[in-house]
Amino acid sequence: MLVCPTPDVVEQQITAMLRSRKAIGHVCNARHCNIRNFPVEIHVKAKLFYIKHPFHKQPWMTAATVHRKVVDIYCCKNTGKIHYCHAKCCGDKIVSDNNTETCTITGQQFDCLLVQSYGAGIRSQGSKPVDKSDPLKCLRDKDGRVTSIGVHNIKEEESKKEAATLIYACLFSVKRIEYERMKEAELMREGEKIVNRYKRHMDQTKQKKVYIVQRTLFENIVRRRPAVLPYLRKTPKEAEATVNDLTRRVLAYWKMILFQTMVGMENPSQFNFRHFTPSCLYLMKEGITSNGVAIIPKDRYLQCSLPNPNTLEHYGVQTKQFTKTKKYIVEAIRHTIWNKKHTAEYLRDYAKSEYEKVAI
Repeated sequence: MLVCPTPDVVEQQITAMLRSRKAIGHVCNARHCNIRNFPVEIHVKAKLFYIKHPFHKQPWMTAATVHRKVVDIYCCKNTGKIHYCHAKCCGDKIVSDNNTETCTITGQQFDCLLVQSYGAGIRSQGSKPVDKSDPLKCLRDKDGRVTSIGVHNIKEEESKKEAATLIYACLFSVKRIEYERMKEAELMREGEKIVNRYKRHMDQTKQKKVYIVQRTLFENIVRRRPAVLPYLRKTPKEAEATVNDLTRRVLAYWKMILFQTMVGMENPSQFNFRHFTPSCLYLMKEGITSNGVAIIPKDRYLQCSLPNPNTLEHYGVQTKQFTKTKKYIVEAIRHTIWNKKHTAEYLRDYAKSEYEKVAI
């Protein structure tokens, strides 16, 4: 080539050379495809540019002939499809609340820049400062090549939405509030039955009815179950703040289990996020303490507001998996501390640091 090829041209050239039939009509996604970074270099010889990649190498291509490296080319190992990842690539994007888009193929994150159209009578507005630094700066080696794909970005964005949806359903949904009202009405009816039974007994025995006794009988029935509705009545802003805070804490504990405990690193499939979220909420309700260190502090609000575990199926939670996951979480923390891989203080501090990193 007479001109240095752009990444788009590099993608087209490699695709034309591979001619993979499996890639025709295939839509890549990090969930079901094995996506790997494809090392590509542009070499110069006699003022001509050549592309070097794992399927095309020449003996004369050495470090001295390298013109530049293309670091955003990826290959699907399942089909051989080549993908050049950039802000406007063909991959679907997951839009997060912190104004970023995540590519579902590679996991790279890009800033969302909202363009305002200009017309008569519309005043131009200054754009907000946007951090345009490399989103994968910490994942590149000395040569600028990505060492690990940011698939965790995709999972984290999906996990945020999944956790927030479940937490809202368990605490502030219409179904939850109606269920609590129904339980209160049942207790009121039961209390009234006890009081009426007392009245009939006093009428039959021709004794005087004592108001204090009637009130005591009624309150003993009604207060048998603690009042939950006052804790669920929040304004939309308060409910959103509570959901966001609990979501960040659940994600922080999930990362702590997956990346800092021995069981989490060896068997991550035991901690499926769909089952981890409700299990973690109920562990936060009671707290986990080791040697006087609260790894997962006890949450007073969850103690008063979480639904009965036997009713979790109404909110889409599988009770059997919920119980197993709770057991796995406790065992993972206990096994890590007993084997002295990490201390309780380290796990607590790691969870706090991850909590600060989660942006919602």
